[in-house]
Amino acid sequence: MSRVRIVFSNSAGAGKSLHIQNLKSEMLKQSIVNKQESEQAVVTVAIHGKEVSEDYLTEQLLSKSVVKHGVIIHLDIASTIHIGIETLLFKFLILGGVCKNTGELWFCRQNDYLIIEITLPSSQSTLIPFTNFFPKIQCFQPSEVLEITENIHRQTIDLQAFRKEHLQRVNSYLMRYETGDDLDKFVFQPLQSRQIDDLEDLRRLLGRCEIVDPSWAELQNFAQFLNKQLSDCDKSYYCRSGLMGEEWKGFKSFVVKFMLYMSKNFATSSLCQYSEQENTDLTNFSILEERRWEKNSHPYIFFNPDGHTMTFLGFHISEEGNLIDPDNPHIIIKNGIMHPELFQILALNKVFFQQNYQQLNKLEKISKISAVINMELLEDPDPGYVLTLDNTKKILAILMRFRCNIPVV
Repeated sequence: MSRVRIVFSNSAGAGKSLHIQNLKSEMLKQSIVNKQESEQAVVTVAIHGKEVSEDYLTEQLLSKSVVKHGVIIHLDIASTIHIGIETLLFKFLILGGVCKNTGELWFCRQNDYLIIEITLPSSQSTLIPFTNFFPKIQCFQPSEVLEITENIHRQTIDLQAFRKEHLQRVNSYLMRYETGDDLDKFVFQPLQSRQIDDLEDLRRLLGRCEIVDPSWAELQNFAQFLNKQLSDCDKSYYCRSGLMGEEWKGFKSFVVKFMLYMSKNFATSSLCQYSEQENTDLTNFSILEERRWEKNSHPYIFFNPDGHTMTFLGFHISEEGNLIDPDNPHIIIKNGIMHPELFQILALNKVFFQQNYQQLNKLEKISKISAVINMELLEDPDPGYVLTLDNTKKILAILMRFRCNIPVV
């Protein structure tokens, strides 16, 4: 049985790290490594830059390989590296060792398990022919997984991933939203709300994410942000039909529709790679014109940590129930996001959706930030800083990305 696994994909964000994480856990369960030393039994070395540094790799392996018994050695080779990959893999997999210029040698023991994680663009996937002698696992992007599964009728999705609570909550709401169910009366209960259909779940996420051919990373960002908002929605006083009564009927449905729009924006990167080879050097990326901050509306609803209040910013809702740009009422962001009757009822309850945000003074903007971060600021912490409405939105957007554990850039 081979003790080598090569996990690769043709593009980043294809789920290699998740597969390797599961692979490591399975190996530890099967006692391939010493259970008592399990924390030190997994050695991960990330190799970055443009060229492989054998000195760095050898030094890392010598310092981390402290367990006397077999260990799992995981080499995470960045997509930026284009020089020295073939030589490195030949020494590592065929010769079984690497060496520093000083003569220090690290060698692979007979009971070590080797995992290579690498991104190879399709144009380079055949450049290392000797790797064909070892078991290889290719990871695909969501749309590719969906196509493969439908064509060959074989399980290609990690079922455990779709059983995680955040994906279950998101899919439970999306399913009811698509079928027109009354969302006001629905509260998610983990593993009790629905039967799991991983293929249909994936298809639903792809349809609602609204990103063309998204990566697993983008799909995860979409789901994590939406899950956080829906979780807060379930806890919110204003989204409980039993507490608010029939007058506020449809308010939770409005919030869910709004969160779907917000989640799409938070899942999408502004950077577009224009080089054929993946490279994290920013010179190989451009900013998509349609994703420039100043060219887009940024409507936000935040559930404040106190559980009893909400913060609205960057949008208006017309009497017809349309979501519109506050700076240009002729621009309709989304039609029919709220029922007109609900709009009138909320107005009677002094909940207004046509505030002039441009007229907010600095302390009023600070007050909105304070409510979202659950910190009472009664005075200006920095009188010399000019807090614009645009900066206020950006501060809150960065905060929400941190809260949802998704990338800020």
